[in-house]
Order: sequence, then structure tokens, then C-alpha cells
Amino acid sequence: DFVRPQLASFQDDYPDLALTFLADRSRAQLRQDIKGGKVDVAVVTAAPGEQTPVTLVLGQVPCGIYCRQDLAADLMADGIANAPFLLPPRDASADLGTYDGLRRLGIVPRRVVATSQYHDVLVRMACKGRGAVFSIQSLVERHDAEKVLRCVMNGEPYERRLYIDPRV
Repeated sequence: DFVRPQLASFQDDYPDLALTFLADRSRAQLRQDIKGGKVDVAVVTAAPGEQTPVTLVLGQVPCGIYCRQDLAADLMADGIANAPFLLPPRDASADLGTYDGLRRLGIVPRRVVATSQYHDVLVRMACKGRGAVFSIQSLVERHDAEKVLRCVMNGEPYERRLYIDPRV
């Protein structure tokens, strides 16, 4: 979502560079690949306080709990912790600190109605009114084409970070 839109102009500016893109990796696998010298450059979205190998902060990404407007009033009346939540599995690569982010907000979801390792799936399910999702704003904007989701509680911003292997 962050890098791909810039690739064509980057290739025009630097035609002598050969780029190879790797498939999505779990956080643990990416850290292992960086430590093993298999990754020269990586752009990662990191939860607040997440330890990443030597990285440069590119900017902040807002995050929070999102749901449809018609569900928002019920959430506020019943308490957000009682909301139907759509979450990644706890150990999935898509977790991105979701559970820590909710914990920092003082939210321990009592009712998880669906899980998916894919954030786009979770956002689309939230768009259909299935529940609330904790997500970074850029993912919500990308996958909520009809703009039906509203942020009902802001979280601590995540960071976009750039890793460049010092040997490069």
C-alpha cells in the first residue's frame, strides 16, 4: 500500500537499480531475514514501541477502532469491549500489534466474531456491518470504497519505518 504506488516513478529515476520484491512475511521471519542479510531494504509499519532493527522513521500512521456508523451508537452505549470484533489470529503476521494496541486503549474484546490473517478481509467485513476492527487508517481508506466506516476510538499512531542494510 505504501511502496507500490511509487514504484514506476522510482524505476524512472533509478533505472540502473534492480528491484526484487519478496512475498509478505511474518514479523518474526522478516526480522530473521534482516539479521541473516537476506533483505537490503524494507518498509515496515510498526506498532508503537515495537523493536525493529536499525530503521529510520518515515512518518506516523493513524490507527483506531473502526466500524459502520449504525454500529457505532450501539458500541458507545454497550461499551466498546462488548462490541463484536473482527481480529487477526493472535500469532498471525497480520497481527501488527493489534492486541497490544487494543490493550493500550484499555480494551479487552469480549466478543470476537471472526478472525482473518488478512486486514483487507477484516476491513471489508466491517464495511458489511459484521463488527468493529482495529486497524491503521491507510488500510481502512484503501479497502472501504464506500466510506461507510467511522473511527470510534483513536489509538496511538503506528510508524512507517525504513530499514536499509548498512552493508548496501
